Amino acid sequence: MPRKYKNKEKQLIVSQDNKLIQKISTDYNYRRNLTKQSFVLDTYQKRLLALMISHVKPKDTTFPVEVIPFNVFMQFMGIGDGGYQYEKIYDSISDLIGMSFAIEVEPGVTEFYHWIAGGCRVDKNEKKIYIQLDPALKRFLTGKKGKFTKYELGFIMQLKKKYSCRLYEYLRSMVNFGCANLNVDTFSQTITDGKYKTAYDLKRRVIDPALDEINATTDITVSCEEVRIQTETGKKKITGFKFHITEKTHEEKQIIMGTWGIPFEDILLLEDGQRPDFKDLEQEPDLPFKCD
Repeated sequence: MPRKYKNKEKQLIVSQDNKLIQKISTDYNYRRNLTKQSFVLDTYQKRLLALMISHVKPKDTTFPVEVIPFNVFMQFMGIGDGGYQYEKIYDSISDLIGMSFAIEVEPGVTEFYHWIAGGCRVDKNEKKIYIQLDPALKRFLTGKKGKFTKYELGFIMQLKKKYSCRLYEYLRSMVNFGCANLNVDTFSQTITDGKYKTAYDLKRRVIDPALDEINATTDITVSCEEVRIQTETGKKKITGFKFHITEKTHEEKQIIMGTWGIPFEDILLLEDGQRPDFKDLEQEPDLPFKCD
């Protein structure tokens, strides 16, 4: 039997301006070089960033410097035990710092951002990583202006497939409308960064496996309806997808939360059982950056 999730337990809430979910796209600078890096985060990157975002408070004037033990970072980034661990840690940090994306903040106006601030520190002596969200993202993560989407950190932690995370956040941001209509091209660019372009591939490789996870492990229930038109030859062609979205009841959420086993404020445990103190450092480390 899953344990009963207790309301009194501290909740970690991921809160983001809808622009950061709905209007994000590839930085076109990447398209002009050989890397062609996608804006779509993999599952482990998304989990780590969601954890960091959940530590941001609405009235924060600065983002906390996260002090993450190696073993916790490896857990969140999917780095297994074995050789070359330090190299994998360095590569993961480098990938996060280098990931650039664009947001269309209004028609004809595009702004470019990074997720992670420069100056991240990897300390092999302390076996800790010092890492911080880019201060430029403050407008999308704090304050009351704009329309924000909020969900419990635990829900994103249950998703294992790359596009499940991306699709969940997008559909979660549309739950108040009850549906989301996307044509094939828009869905391809918005959710997969153009990796899958045909309706068949999108349905088989992205939508079906993602909705299986989303419906089973998150706070929303989603069904997908194919939008078809009849061609001149008489055949019907899929031109888009209509997603019907409802928020699960309180009781349904409680059952899912009960399967987590432990409250997610306790997920970050060191090997000796002591939880690291991420936010209230007695002495802030001497980093080459400061948040204004």
